[in-house]
Amino acid sequence: MKKGLIVLSNGTADLDALNRYECVIENIDTSKYSEVVKAFASAKIIDKLKARHNVSIPNLREGIEKLIKIDVEHITVATLFLIEGKEYEEAENVIKELREQNSNHSINITHAALIQQDKKRNYEFIDAINPIINKEDEIIMVAHGTSHKAQQSYYEFQKSLRDKGYENIYIGTIEGEPSFEDIVNQLNSRDVKRVVLQPFLFVLGFHGKKDLITDNPNSWKSRLIREGFEVIVSDKSLSEIQGVIDLIVNSEYKKEKL
Repeated sequence: MKKGLIVLSNGTADLDALNRYECVIENIDTSKYSEVVKAFASAKIIDKLKARHNVSIPNLREGIEKLIKIDVEHITVATLFLIEGKEYEEAENVIKELREQNSNHSINITHAALIQQDKKRNYEFIDAINPIINKEDEIIMVAHGTSHKAQQSYYEFQKSLRDKGYENIYIGTIEGEPSFEDIVNQLNSRDVKRVVLQPFLFVLGFHGKKDLITDNPNSWKSRLIREGFEVIVSDKSLSEIQGVIDLIVNSEYKKEKL
């Protein structure tokens, strides 16, 4: 049985971020797969890449159909999403539809990095992000955020960090909650003066950089400085951490039923 792997992320139209992401994909252990396809979930990003740089990246449906056409019978979609929000549900719907149309093929999807009400997974993910966390620095990890019910995963992960003794790590979001103001209030309550600003994103593209770590007056970096904090920035994305990729790609957490 031929096995195929689709690595699915939201993607980026930032060429520097894309090049760094490509290096990550190249380092994935794909020895058990005969075919590997990189796909993006965002149609807007796919269109921008094509229009601006003449780079063609398939969406999930196109990636799966490509593998089916070359007789790949067992397909795994590895989802480089932090939470199981809107984009994850859209991926599930595509897979469900293609399963029904191709009953002689096995098409599975991994869970996202964080799974609601799953402490074991949270603890595994804490171990996976070990290269970017410690118990000495005050670290703000900022995700994209969502209005989807899956935002509860951020709070659950924050609690799991506390369970493991990481009182110094704060989970925030660019859009949604926990908000910038929530994080500042927590920092002030602990009389924190110096922070490490760490993107909690799988791919740190143009918008992630602008919203978080640039000198843009509305970035988290600039706003934190105005609040009186000394800010150290990191530009390392989650996809650049080998343990994170291994956790998702080689995960035993797969959804057999959608």
